[in-house]
Amino acid sequence: MKNSFYGLAAASEQSGGLSSVLERMANRPGMEEMSRPVIQISGSSGIAISGREATQCLVASDGLVGAVSGAPYWSSDQLENSRRESGFANSVAIAYRQHGADLLRFLRGTFSLALIDAREKQTILAIDRMGISQLYYSQHPKSGLVFGSSAIQLQHHDQLLAQINDQAIFKYLYFHMVPSPCSVFENQHKLRPGECLIYANGKLTTRPYWTAEFNETRRPNRRLLEEELHELLRQSLRRLSPDEDSGCFLSGGIDSSTIAGMMSEIQSPTKTFTIGFQEQGYDETSFARITSNHFKTQHAEYIVTPSDVVDILPDIARAYDEPFGNSSVVPTYFCARLARDNGIGTLFGGDGGDEIFAGNVRYVTQQVFSIYDRIPGLFKKGFIEPLAFGWAGADRFFPTRKLQSYVRQARVPMPDRLETYNYFNRTPIQDILHPAFLDSIRPQSPVEALRETYTASSASTMLNRILQLDWKFTLADNDLRKVVSMCDLAGVDVEFPFLDDDVVEFSARVPAGMKINNFRLRHFFKRAMRSYLPREVLTKSKHGFGLPFGIWMKSYKPLQELAYDCLSDIGKRNIVRPAYLNELIDAHHSAHAHYYGEFIWVLMMLELWFKTHDIRYEAGEDR
Repeated sequence: MKNSFYGLAAASEQSGGLSSVLERMANRPGMEEMSRPVIQISGSSGIAISGREATQCLVASDGLVGAVSGAPYWSSDQLENSRRESGFANSVAIAYRQHGADLLRFLRGTFSLALIDAREKQTILAIDRMGISQLYYSQHPKSGLVFGSSAIQLQHHDQLLAQINDQAIFKYLYFHMVPSPCSVFENQHKLRPGECLIYANGKLTTRPYWTAEFNETRRPNRRLLEEELHELLRQSLRRLSPDEDSGCFLSGGIDSSTIAGMMSEIQSPTKTFTIGFQEQGYDETSFARITSNHFKTQHAEYIVTPSDVVDILPDIARAYDEPFGNSSVVPTYFCARLARDNGIGTLFGGDGGDEIFAGNVRYVTQQVFSIYDRIPGLFKKGFIEPLAFGWAGADRFFPTRKLQSYVRQARVPMPDRLETYNYFNRTPIQDILHPAFLDSIRPQSPVEALRETYTASSASTMLNRILQLDWKFTLADNDLRKVVSMCDLAGVDVEFPFLDDDVVEFSARVPAGMKINNFRLRHFFKRAMRSYLPREVLTKSKHGFGLPFGIWMKSYKPLQELAYDCLSDIGKRNIVRPAYLNELIDAHHSAHAHYYGEFIWVLMMLELWFKTHDIRYEAGEDR
């Protein structure tokens, strides 16, 4: 497995016992002896690195200590030459002495970075542009800056209290994950994608070191763009160097099929892996087989069962530093485990393609709603709205009822409109949350987080603003956390060729009108791949590794019992009203099993996270 920062610290006032504190943070339960942390101390600051080749990640040069993990590379030829001659850690020290924090302008690829300059009394933290890596940090009045790759491990520092952040729990319920820069623990934060932290003279500041530059006006040559896309994806894969120990996630969708095909050009036969379900509407193994046959891959499948879910859920909850409620963690884990059982050390995934080339249904949905903004106000007020709302019984007729729904949603401004179907926008929040918990939070904070990211975008089109929003919320805080953590649990590394810096920058140069054309998703990308991918894959509806949890919970007694036990226990924590939990169970049985089952899953995983990490928490309790 790759080296990573399990516990890093920079203390500002005291050096006594620093080594033992660092070792405590860096040591994980069950860590192999060969992976014991390497510790480097300079004055009152220090850093600890865990991993099989930790010394190669250690930066130590004339008062400068630090570490870098992941698979980074330099865009500067001079720095790349330094890396080849003396190793990456030494090239980082050279880059810092030459450019200071501006070294991040030249650093590319997947990485997390920490540098402590004892002479200048400055610490720099950063993660890669798309947030594949993570770093948590906390500022303490006595210990200065405490930081590391794990939120849980950070709490092993003597002066940090493992107190749960109520607002983070609410954001988890809202988004089904805890979005950065928030952390589940009080007084702890995590870096956002493409962000760096500078800590100097007791003052902490964060800022983006990279932002995408979108092409909103120029109309480039489509054929040349298509050729460039193919070359950049192949270049991304060559840089990641797949070998005989590499394999590929294969859902049967456009992105994983593209990666599988291009891997087969480099490593033949490419080994591909997919999971399936016996439930109709969830299984896509037939499309994965089509791709496998097309590119002649060596293919393996695993059918996930309800008993698999019951068996693995505690391990999954324990694998996450923070509560995580995306149910597709289960098929992701079993696909990664299938690969490991077949001798794979590194899996390649297609994550990111939808978010950089516009493949999610909500992108077209929002374009449909945006039409309403372009209709003259007089026509809306004088005709459309009276037709929808201006007469008794309009809600009893299907056409006017649909018109009412459209107008109501179209009136909601962006990005709030993206959360129209959120549970907390379908049911009054006071009916869901316990009064003790509701009193401790700001209900508007999740939407404020969306607005902050959406309005900060440099893009002028709505589509590119949503894409950039999704880079943070859907990718960095959700999909990447899902895949990285489940691959780690299964014992394999994972790479994401679509998130190569050059590919992401290229996607920003593709105009919004080419990404989606006449409400057709992935228009540019599908055209670029029309002679490369099987026709069935290009024309299939979007799916992915979804989990039929809502259906299984109805039919599989052990899973139902696990869910009900968790709901009963979460009801004792004063987060959700017990009466609402009963309503949720009834709705799951009598209404939409998938929709209501999803929120049951979210609550169940929260309770399992508390239990597996042995965290005592009750809303409103004096802590």
